[in-house]
Amino acid sequence: MKPQKNNRKSALAQIHIAKKQLGLDDDTYRDMLQQITGTRSCGGMHIGDLYKVLTHLKKCGFKRKPPANRQTKKQYSPKASGKVIDVMRAIWIEMYQQGIIKDGSEQALTHWAKHQSSKLNGGVGIDELEWLEHDKQLASKVLERLKQWQRRVYRERSQYV
Repeated sequence: MKPQKNNRKSALAQIHIAKKQLGLDDDTYRDMLQQITGTRSCGGMHIGDLYKVLTHLKKCGFKRKPPANRQTKKQYSPKASGKVIDVMRAIWIEMYQQGIIKDGSEQALTHWAKHQSSKLNGGVGIDELEWLEHDKQLASKVLERLKQWQRRVYRERSQYV
């Protein structure tokens, strides 16, 4: 019974988002509900009626936005706790602020670290940054590569100044 209640809440939320997105005034909205389900309020509707209303709103142009998830939304770095990966995060953010890299997100750092750890570890890279904490030697090597990259860019920039 619980999932149906959650589906009901979701459907109600989507209907109200659609109402706003389509710019329906209250009278037009309630007339539409009356025409589709025979009632002027979503409060007493069954889940099937709510889905009928949603289907009608989609035909009228309502576009449901996909939920934000970890892949599409930029992640911010967690608070530092004195680990090697915290130093990597700090350098990564510094490099982003200096314009060395275009994406300063946690996801971008993880992607870079996966690529580097793959090179250093016989083709097997890490999928999560925290996994580096289990292999201190690999973590140190990846950190050293990040520092070398930063120093190399500093040297290149100083030649042109």
